[in-house]
Amino acid sequence: MSFFTGYRVSRLPHFDPSKLPELHLQNGSLFGPEELHTLRTNLSHMQTDIRLQYQDTLDESHHGRPALVQTIRTGHRGRPHIVIDPEFLQWAYGHRSVSGISRFLDVNRDTVRNALLDYGIAEPHQKPFPNATEATECRVQ
Repeated sequence: MSFFTGYRVSRLPHFDPSKLPELHLQNGSLFGPEELHTLRTNLSHMQTDIRLQYQDTLDESHHGRPALVQTIRTGHRGRPHIVIDPEFLQWAYGHRSVSGISRFLDVNRDTVRNALLDYGIAEPHQKPFPNATEATECRVQ
């Protein structure tokens, strides 16, 4: 599930899926027996789907870190590889700084910067002073 789909579902204000079956009772006399059975069956399936989607969204929101960051463990020594959802990263980079994104995702700033470069969202910048001697020379002049 993408970041944006989960966001929309999670914003359902106090939605109670158990109220769906009550809807057919109000106008049940308008339907024939087969249609009413089909309606009840479909409402039951919809109710189940909504509950499952809602539970998935709740589970993702309580993990301490958004689902748009994945930690991939290789089994080798060293730190695990962190993968950031490129769709979210492109959206976030248009609205926040690299430091702001890294604070939100609870990852290192360099991790966000490297992901931006890897996905082609940002272009690498040249260092103004590639080594310390050039920096010293510029200050003296």
